[in-house]
Amino acid sequence: MTYLKAPNKDFVELLKGLEAVRDVKGTRFAFLVAKNIKEISFSLRQLEETATPTQEFQKVAAQAHALAESEDTEAMEKLEEANQPLIEARKAQLKALEDMMEDEREIALDFIKEDQLPTDLSTDQLLPLLRIIEA
Repeated sequence: MTYLKAPNKDFVELLKGLEAVRDVKGTRFAFLVAKNIKEISFSLRQLEETATPTQEFQKVAAQAHALAESEDTEAMEKLEEANQPLIEARKAQLKALEDMMEDEREIALDFIKEDQLPTDLSTDQLLPLLRIIEA
C-alpha cells in the first residue's frame, strides 16, 4: 500500500473512476479496484454523511418538486417561507460539504501496475485512475 495525499474532491473523482471500471474483467485488477473502493469509501464516509439531507428536508424538497412540476409558484413561495430555517440549514450543510471537499487527507491505496491493467480499458476509464497507476 502507498499513501496518497490529495484533497477530498480528488478522492471523490478517483472513487467515481474506480466505480466505473468495477465490472472490467481481470482478477488482479478487480481485486485492486475492490480494495481501493473499500478504502476510499471508508475514508470519505463523513463526506457522505454531511451530504445527506435530513428526512425533514427531503420531504420539503419532494413537495417543492411536485409544486415545480405543476408550476404553482404561489404555493412554492409559501412552502419556501414556511420552511426558511430548514432551507437555510441545508444551505449551511452544503457550504460545509463544499469546504470539506477542499480539505486534504492521506489514504493508503494499492497502486495498480501498468502490466495489471486490462487491455480493454478506454481512455475515459483510465483518466481518473492515472494517480494510482504505476509505470
